Amino acid sequence: MVSLVLAAMGVTQCDTTGTEMYGAPAADYSVKGKVTDTEGNPIDKLEVTVSTVNENSADVLYDQNVWPVGSVSTKADGSFSLEQTTSYSASTLQIDVKDIDGEENGEFSDKTVIIKNVTFSGKDKNNSWYIGKADVSVPTIKLEKK
Repeated sequence: MVSLVLAAMGVTQCDTTGTEMYGAPAADYSVKGKVTDTEGNPIDKLEVTVSTVNENSADVLYDQNVWPVGSVSTKADGSFSLEQTTSYSASTLQIDVKDIDGEENGEFSDKTVIIKNVTFSGKDKNNSWYIGKADVSVPTIKLEKK
C-alpha cells in the first residue's frame, strides 16, 4: 500500500548510491612541549590548555571559533603532553599557559601561543569523518615573571 502511495507521488525508488552522514570531523591530537622561564628554568604545575581554532568563521550555533581539546599540568621538568580525540578538529591550535599554583613555583604571566598548519596523517578512507592524527611538537614556551 505504501509503495502505491509513493508511486502516485512520483517516488519510484530510494537512492541507495550514497550514505548521508551528520556530525563533525574527528581527529586525534598528540601535543607535547615544554614551559620554562625566560632564563630556561623549567616551571612545574602550570595549566596548559590546548584548543582548536576555526579561522574561517565563528561557529554559527555557539558564536565562537575556539574549542578546548583538553588541559594538562606541566611536570617538574616543565614538560607537558596531551593525547586527546576531539570532534572539533582544525589545523590551527591555541596553547594557553596559566600559572595556577600561586607563589609555589614563582608567579608568571599567562601566555597564549598559536600553532598553524597542523598536519594530519592516517586518514581512514572508510570513515570520512576521521581526518587522522596530528603529532604536534610545540616549541619551548618561555614565561615572564610577574
